[in-house]
Amino acid sequence: MEKNRNFSFITFFQKTACGVVALFTLFTIWQNLDKTVQDKPVYQVVFIVTVSMLLFFGMFFLAKKKISEKTGIVLIASISFIIRLFFIISVQTPAEFDFYLLLDAAKKLYTGGGYYDLVSTNLYFTNWAYQIPFVTYEAIILKIFHTTFAIKLLNVLFMMGINVLIYLICREFVSTRAAMVPALMYAVYPAPIFLSSVLTNQHISAFFIFLGLYFQIRFQKMNWSIFAALCLCIGNLMRPEAPVILVSIALYLLLLAGRFFFQRNIFDRIKEKITGFKTFIKTRGKGFRHRIFASSKVLSCLTVIICYFIFSVMAGATYMWSGLAPNGISNNLPEWKFVVGLNPLTSGSYTEMNADILKVSDKSKRQEMMKEDITENFQEYGKGVWSFIEEKTRRMWASDDTYSWSCSHMDLDRVLNQDYPKMTIRSLLDAIFALDKAMYLVIMISVLGSAVLSIVKRKIPSGFLLIFFIWGAAYGVYLLIEIQTRYRYVVMPVLFILSSLFVEHFFVKRRSK
Repeated sequence: MEKNRNFSFITFFQKTACGVVALFTLFTIWQNLDKTVQDKPVYQVVFIVTVSMLLFFGMFFLAKKKISEKTGIVLIASISFIIRLFFIISVQTPAEFDFYLLLDAAKKLYTGGGYYDLVSTNLYFTNWAYQIPFVTYEAIILKIFHTTFAIKLLNVLFMMGINVLIYLICREFVSTRAAMVPALMYAVYPAPIFLSSVLTNQHISAFFIFLGLYFQIRFQKMNWSIFAALCLCIGNLMRPEAPVILVSIALYLLLLAGRFFFQRNIFDRIKEKITGFKTFIKTRGKGFRHRIFASSKVLSCLTVIICYFIFSVMAGATYMWSGLAPNGISNNLPEWKFVVGLNPLTSGSYTEMNADILKVSDKSKRQEMMKEDITENFQEYGKGVWSFIEEKTRRMWASDDTYSWSCSHMDLDRVLNQDYPKMTIRSLLDAIFALDKAMYLVIMISVLGSAVLSIVKRKIPSGFLLIFFIWGAAYGVYLLIEIQTRYRYVVMPVLFILSSLFVEHFFVKRRSK
């Protein structure tokens, strides 16, 4: 009886976690629908609703097609690569804003001029030293190929890799058919495609992060966990996104530890380990390799976390030793992200308000200024924390994706066909991003369906909870720091993966019945 009660406690924890995810996913869906109805003309609303319904029919159609795993992977990779290659050739996006600054630094590094002075004198690299590894990567590519097109082509390959990894990770939880649907949908999802021509560090970072996540989910053994940690570290060096994954792994570790202790009586567990250790000593370890501890998923998660920090320290020390980053490669102004992110006057979006904090070198004074600025902004805002959360999450998770990052240099009012003067580049892009909104809604509804299934069903794949934790951690993190719709880039593959359980249950299994 005790055993069943303890087991129910763990089950309750899992169901509660899935319930929380379901609630804020439902809240996000409501925000998207509300914002769409308020901001868009009637014909666009009708278009988005119609396309969303057609997409569900398309998911059903794809789910019933029998495609072998090898053929599916080749198909996903080919579609993803061809579309993105066509885009970077067709749209020659110039490097602007921070992207230009990073590219310029990379050029100075590979030509051997000015870079060390730039690091020591430019406030940008003094404050945001974590950008230096990506600059080094760009410099290496420019040194080898002497053209920025090589960086964009590699971006296409990394994006194709992300697409394949979505399929492979889904395949760990669902059937081949159910895994194929979200992977193929992501291949044609407009938002990431429109970033393929932008020299952002998000592509390479996301690829290595999802590669590490795949290694961890697929193998869950100590040696593969070391590779997973290495991939997460490389991804984080390119762009600091890995902490969200590590927080999720830590939560998953707590869940596994709870199962370890509560599924069976804790004293029986301890006794079993003591007996096993005595036998290990008597036999000098013969035949006990990985038997006592190393086969545990708990050890696998611990290995990822520990090795990640070891690799990160080694990378930082290497950059300091080389002279490229004398003060390390950390974020030397973490307070700024919170000052911006917790500014209710801008709903957490970028602003030059309170920029004086960037000029303060003393950490304790910066922290005092951060608290003062946040307090003053909330007092001026006057609506309360809940209103701020609603406005910020609406802007982050319900705003339309934008084509401005890749297409701002274009004449958007140019007529594409003289016989149809209203058919401009802008109208074409608006239609594409109406499709983007429809796909976004369909995926969000599918994620909600997966969360509800995880609550209702008695058993779900344990690794699937880790993916839920990543979505929850990302949602929580962006309540605190600066937001842009572009920052959804690394989260969207997670949502496509989560949708696979809904596809499996409603489009694959129901049809097979």
